Amino acid sequence: MQAVVRYLAGLREPIAKTKTRAERRGGGRKPWRQKGTGRARVGSRRTPIWRKGGVVFGPTGTENFTKKMNKKSIRKAIQMALSVRASEDRILILDNIQLNKPQTKEAKAIFDKLPIKGRILFISEKNPILLKSVENIPFVMPILYNQLNSYDILVSDYVVILKDALDKLVSFYGNTTNKDNESVDLVDLKEADYDKKQAETEKKVKK
Repeated sequence: MQAVVRYLAGLREPIAKTKTRAERRGGGRKPWRQKGTGRARVGSRRTPIWRKGGVVFGPTGTENFTKKMNKKSIRKAIQMALSVRASEDRILILDNIQLNKPQTKEAKAIFDKLPIKGRILFISEKNPILLKSVENIPFVMPILYNQLNSYDILVSDYVVILKDALDKLVSFYGNTTNKDNESVDLVDLKEADYDKKQAETEKKVKK
């Protein structure tokens, strides 16, 4: 998927670095005179064709691995990823999680009571107390509704969404257009007829 490749490429950091002939030590004096020795002309001991010389086309440490992608395509990829998890019954909606202060132990006890096991993507609104309580749970990855990406959705075993964040999630990613410029809404996560809506959408696109 293009969106997943774009996300992983954005995480890459230019670690590899080689030295050019200007960065190598030495080479300030010409090894021998230009003419009369019978040997090839050389201006520096750090020429790339010599041992311990500089590298010509090596990595510079300033590479940019990011890839461009249209905003509509990014949102469509997120919609498709959520639809896949919904069709597998791997999306849970929680009414609310109330914590008076950041407590990882209480937050973990709530997630342990859920009938799911594995890596959980927890989607919520901006709540500092809740986010601090959840961020240290090993199997839970908290994320805001407006910071979603298709990679995190697909790599997680389950997606847990707070009810308050669900409405904003649908309004943020909900509307897109097909080839006929007809509005296609994001799959309603509150209902179970995902296959039916997906079939209707595909039927509209084929017309």
